[in-house]
Amino acid sequence: EKVLDETLAASNGQFTVQELGFNLEMREKITKEVVEEFEKGTNKDSLKCLDNYLDEEVGAPIREFVRFTVHAFFDNDSLFTTKYFLTHAKGSFGLVITCSLDAHRQLCVAARGQTMSVAFYPKKGLICYGSEQAAVKAGLSVETPNGDILASVHGGEYGDDN
Repeated sequence: EKVLDETLAASNGQFTVQELGFNLEMREKITKEVVEEFEKGTNKDSLKCLDNYLDEEVGAPIREFVRFTVHAFFDNDSLFTTKYFLTHAKGSFGLVITCSLDAHRQLCVAARGQTMSVAFYPKKGLICYGSEQAAVKAGLSVETPNGDILASVHGGEYGDDN
């Protein structure tokens, strides 16, 4: 995270996280800088738990580990993660996946063996979801920071025409 934050700051607004992800040269730069961080004296112990997996002689150096981690960070979005989970999960459940990188544009809702309810209240700036239908009504009587409480406009009950 530190290297990513420093890279974004050094670009002076030229790059976003998404644009860094599309730029293979920037990925390599991030990989190089993360490896350098781990090789510093104060950070050498950070990877002790991976000693059994990282072995230069066997062909699994720290650089390859970091490179694959950087690629996974940029390439595996919420939809990929949800699909992967559903492929390997057992039982009945409801699932909602979001990520701080994509919170402004992506939300994955999935279920196996039960229903999931989703409600959109655009005038309140609110999206509710849950495995119980009543859960999507939970926020109707609460003022939202940038939403519009119609009761104050129309004098009716909270949530009118929302």
